Amino acid sequence: MKNALPQVLTCSMGSEVRGTAAQVMRLNCRPISKLGIMNRAEVTKTAVAWLQAHDNLWSHHLLARLIEEHPLDAWRIIESMISRTEDEATLRAIGIGPIEDILSENGSHVVEEVERFARAEPKLLTCLRAAWKSDATDEVWGRVEKLLRKRE
Repeated sequence: MKNALPQVLTCSMGSEVRGTAAQVMRLNCRPISKLGIMNRAEVTKTAVAWLQAHDNLWSHHLLARLIEEHPLDAWRIIESMISRTEDEATLRAIGIGPIEDILSENGSHVVEEVERFARAEPKLLTCLRAAWKSDATDEVWGRVEKLLRKRE
């Protein structure tokens, strides 16, 4: 019986399991080779990136709290983030993350700053194009749309 031979399989969770294929399947563990989406280098790269982000998770929590409690300080951090990157994917992530959050939570407190920064930093428009209205007020979102129309 081919399945009855003991083997060592690397599972989707990264651990090695020794046993027959049937025993491994009962543990709800599939060989990586059967997943077919990531090779070992991609798995390692993803794991390292997650750990680095996790090491700096405090900054995500702090920014979220500042967006709620001190929106102008949060906006200054967002400006700094935008100024420090040229990467389109990162700019879009800033748009769908902290910018969408701040416009939804405290847009009326920061919309003038958003308009001011848009005049000085065109990269903000990449962020704004990625953001959704979400819970932003109609007035705040109208001002964002006006910024986007001006720059088209």
